[in-house]
Amino acid sequence: MHKIRAYALKSKVCARKSTEVRKHVRGSRVERAWLAVSATLQVGKA
Repeated sequence: MHKIRAYALKSKVCARKSTEVRKHVRGSRVERAWLAVSATLQVGKA
């Protein structure tokens, strides 16, 4: 249970970071890479 909570917290922090990153770099290569990574993570979760 504790692991799941820690993971949820970590993903929340990551989500916040990614939104900050998205604000800074719009339509850049970095954002596209981020989207690819997040998509892979979503597939891994499901």
